[in-house]
Amino acid sequence: MNKSESSTRREQLFKRTCEWYPMLVLTLMITINTALAILLTALPAQQNAQFNPSQGRAILVFSIIAYIIRNILLLIGFYYFNSKIFAQLTHLRQYGELKDDPEFERQAWQQLTLATKKFIQYEGFGVVLLVFLPTLTYGFFVQHIDVNQLIYLVVAAVAGNSVNVIMEMLTLDLFFAPMVKALAPKRFKNQLCGLKGISLRAKLAVGILGMVFISLLLVIPAANQQILNVFDIADPTRKMVTRALLLIINAGMGAVVVGVLLSSRLIFYISNPFREIIALFKKVEDGDLTQRFPIKYTDEFGEVSIYLNHMLSRLQFMTDSLEQQVQDRTKQLKETNKQLQKELKERKRVQDQLAYSALHDPLTDLPNRNLFMDRLDHVIERSKRHDEHSYAVFFLDLDRFKVVNDSLGHETGDLLLIESARRLEESLRGEDTVARLGGDEFVVLIEDLEGSLDYERFAERIQRKLSMPAEFGAYRVFISVSTGIVLGDPRYENPEDILRDADIAMYRAKNQGRGRYEVFNPEMLEAAMSRMELENDLRKAIENEEFIVHYQPIIRIKGQEIVAFEALVRWEHPKQGFLFPGDFIPLAEETGLIVPIGYQVFEQAFGQLKEWQEQYPSQPPLTINVNLSTRQCADIELIEKIKELLQKYDLSPDSLNLELTESLVVEDTKYVKSMLTKLRDLGIRVQIDDFGTGYSSLGYLNTLPIDVLKIDRTFINQLGDTKSGLEIVQTILALAHGLGMKVIAEGVETDDQLTKLKALGCEYMQGFLFAQPVDGHMAGDLLLNASKNVEK
Repeated sequence: MNKSESSTRREQLFKRTCEWYPMLVLTLMITINTALAILLTALPAQQNAQFNPSQGRAILVFSIIAYIIRNILLLIGFYYFNSKIFAQLTHLRQYGELKDDPEFERQAWQQLTLATKKFIQYEGFGVVLLVFLPTLTYGFFVQHIDVNQLIYLVVAAVAGNSVNVIMEMLTLDLFFAPMVKALAPKRFKNQLCGLKGISLRAKLAVGILGMVFISLLLVIPAANQQILNVFDIADPTRKMVTRALLLIINAGMGAVVVGVLLSSRLIFYISNPFREIIALFKKVEDGDLTQRFPIKYTDEFGEVSIYLNHMLSRLQFMTDSLEQQVQDRTKQLKETNKQLQKELKERKRVQDQLAYSALHDPLTDLPNRNLFMDRLDHVIERSKRHDEHSYAVFFLDLDRFKVVNDSLGHETGDLLLIESARRLEESLRGEDTVARLGGDEFVVLIEDLEGSLDYERFAERIQRKLSMPAEFGAYRVFISVSTGIVLGDPRYENPEDILRDADIAMYRAKNQGRGRYEVFNPEMLEAAMSRMELENDLRKAIENEEFIVHYQPIIRIKGQEIVAFEALVRWEHPKQGFLFPGDFIPLAEETGLIVPIGYQVFEQAFGQLKEWQEQYPSQPPLTINVNLSTRQCADIELIEKIKELLQKYDLSPDSLNLELTESLVVEDTKYVKSMLTKLRDLGIRVQIDDFGTGYSSLGYLNTLPIDVLKIDRTFINQLGDTKSGLEIVQTILALAHGLGMKVIAEGVETDDQLTKLKALGCEYMQGFLFAQPVDGHMAGDLLLNASKNVEK
């Protein structure tokens, strides 16, 4: 059937029956083969064995029943052992397609191949075990056939069933082809299932030799029977019988020889043209299209050769045409290549510009960090090879640049950076490098210094150049620059270390007053490392809760009784021992760690206060003073957390006094007023600490909700020294009382100071005259002693 037809008859049958197709094909095949086997067995066996009528009918009926049982078991076994195939065929019928899964196709291919092989094997075993042996046993023991009849029956059965095996080997693949094509389409293109890989030569040999073998099985028993019949003739001559026997044997041997020769010739005739075709196609596959098939045959092979030669001629023509098209296309590509060369030159120019931009600052056109670090790295390597090669690195930061940006705008700030870059270039030699790191930071690399102090000449020149006023329209801007200097040293291995040390020296210059330069020394690095180590220790201290609170009592002057304690934080450092606030509070404030530290202080102070209020009840109750820093006040959760802690320890809000510095109150009056108002609404009192040392403006006292002023210890110390000290304290007391505020005098250390404060009408005092800051246990002893004095 031609390939142009939509489908073969087998494919049409498969589409109609789908999952029942293999069972239908096998049922039809084994039914036909069973009838053929019975026919090829019964006729020769009856003729040669000469069964009596009852024996022949009984054995025939018994064998038919045995075949039917064998066939039923064979079909049931095939369905059971290939249930996965039937399940996939059912899915195919329901949904019309299978998923594209290479692993499934591989498994289906293996299953189908195994199924066909096993079917042929099981059919052979079934014939022997379920048909041959039972039938022979039945004939010998039940029908009482003799040994000669048994042999004739066996030979006939072998011949008949050999035909079945050969037919199934040659045809089963064809019948299973539609099913294989559906379940394993990709593998179907290369090889059918079943006895895969058997060549045409082998199949022809099996078929022809099998037919010769079967013919012999059918001819020899018949000839033998005829010989025996001759012996049964009355008075046969021995010589005539011998000649007849030799004639039959020679005829049989001749049939075998002729069959073998004819088979080999037929196989050679059919397979040789295919081998020639395959050899020629290999050459064509290698690219030799001049090859042609020799026309040796006048049959279909010759016709196939002619058509293949025509196909090769057309293919060569198409190849030549394609080569001409390639030549034309090559010419076009050359023209296109010229255009591409122009575009590549433009792209190269753009890439060069990008590479330049990647190494230069876009605003000042100075080298950026990457280029500077690369040059510095080369200088370091050169100094290792040449000891006399000297260099220095300057790290510069414009002072008060943020003020210019905030007041005059970023455009003016950019102009100032450009002008600063120009002045730096004017201050240096052509071989020196100046770069912008970012923001208002610049770095300078000076090579080949003339002397050990030659760097000072460059530093002073830069200071003079940049300190000159810069005019931008109506604005005249004055700036200065802080510079950190690192001199080349063999200990430096990489540029990052040099830049780090120069940065440290620059910050030292800023801390020393700005507008100056500082040369790096190892002590600066040690200080920076100590600062970093201290910061790390602070973070660990917060996690490990290493902070403790000491308490200094606040005394009501009239009556000498303790009314409150000020909570003062201390740090039990695991290595450095007991640290006071001045050792770590500035760094904690700068890094923001003061916020979690402050909450730990609140936690400890509230817990201690609750314990004291229960042990030493008084009226009004004992209170606690806690200091607040700028960072703590900026914490939006401050008020809520204070409320939570007060509720946790069941403390009244009026038990808490918060101390704020005067500078904090004035810096952001609007925000502070809002926060203090919320605290006042809760019942928390607010005190101004170190009053008199901050801003001179006193207007905020009348607008903010402040309860108490604490006079700074510097004014208390002056009470006995000068008249002005007494007048200042007297003025502060008058101001506070006039605004309805209480006053606490800090740092009271002598009886004379206490006497004068009492005379001036000061309500409260705090200082070493009564007690130094002590831990909670000792502060409890102070309360205990105070309560005993009250009882006396």
